[in-house]
Amino acid sequence: SAAIDLAGELSRLDIDARVAVTTVDMLCAVDGLNIFSARGVFNTVAAHAFPPACQYTETVACRDDGMCADALGDGMWACRGYQSDVCLENPNGSTNTSCRRRCTTDAECQAFLLDDRAICQKLSANALDWGCIVPPPTEGCDGVPSTGKPWVERPHLNELRCLASVGVNQESRCFKYEQGLAAAWAAIEPLGPNAVQSSEFLRRDAHLALLIVSDEDDCSVAPGETIADDDYETCALLPTVTDGGPLVEPAEIAQRFIDLKAPDGREVFAVVAVGDSLAEGDAQRDAERDAYVDAKSSERTCYQQSYICEGPLGKSDWGRRYEQFVAAFGDDGAMVNLCGRSAIDGLVTTFIGKLEARLGR
Repeated sequence: SAAIDLAGELSRLDIDARVAVTTVDMLCAVDGLNIFSARGVFNTVAAHAFPPACQYTETVACRDDGMCADALGDGMWACRGYQSDVCLENPNGSTNTSCRRRCTTDAECQAFLLDDRAICQKLSANALDWGCIVPPPTEGCDGVPSTGKPWVERPHLNELRCLASVGVNQESRCFKYEQGLAAAWAAIEPLGPNAVQSSEFLRRDAHLALLIVSDEDDCSVAPGETIADDDYETCALLPTVTDGGPLVEPAEIAQRFIDLKAPDGREVFAVVAVGDSLAEGDAQRDAERDAYVDAKSSERTCYQQSYICEGPLGKSDWGRRYEQFVAAFGDDGAMVNLCGRSAIDGLVTTFIGKLEARLGR
């Protein structure tokens, strides 16, 4: 996983790194039962339960299980997401249905996925809910982090895999849309909701590195603003407060981070992994972005499930606002396409490259 690779690279550099993880959730409250990280609170609990969305699927235009079997070769598939023929495909060519790999035993999943870690997840007594998943490596995560604080540092950087395996409460009524930028700032804002956490985590002599990974765009709202229920799915397309909308300017949040370290003479750099067009040429990429926005903003609600790309890690929306955030850092910012064939390697390589450049190595 990216967390394991990143921890290994940080250890290789032999630097005094301090690493913490939070989620993109700014709406829920941490309750210590189902929600362990939200509103900028650092995560300290590795996920042990996984939602149905984690089960193995293939993107296929299907109306029933038989169409999945026809497309994928056997009868161990269940069609998911079918509403009507008009909703099968979005205007930008993305598909709204998928085929979930069904199972009855762990051995079936291990043989199919060629991974001994795979299990047949049985969320209920109903076999229709069963599906193959490969859980993240969270063995030995009880009692982590060893620092006694909600972050990891040497010689325990290998514990990052535990902190990075955050739980996802998709059944919660409170989590409606992602606010990655606002959550990142809430985590370390000196006078913010987590002021004690910030004062203990930040060091005046340290640079600040931001790493954001998401398959959705940012919907951080400005103070005093809200997003209407009907706009949850398309919130990233809403205007900023500058143009009369509810969203904060991404560049404004970037400047907060920069200003935070400026008095200490230290730098801030940011790397964001999110989806974008996979087209190689500028013209084709712009066309696919425009098509995505047009489809996503359709009045037909099923088209609001449109995505811009799909890769080994799954589907992703276009991270337009994240791109604006990164651009505000100039040469100290970088984007990684989450849909790329080597997205994990690219993410770690890009992040470590920025870090080495900052350290003059």
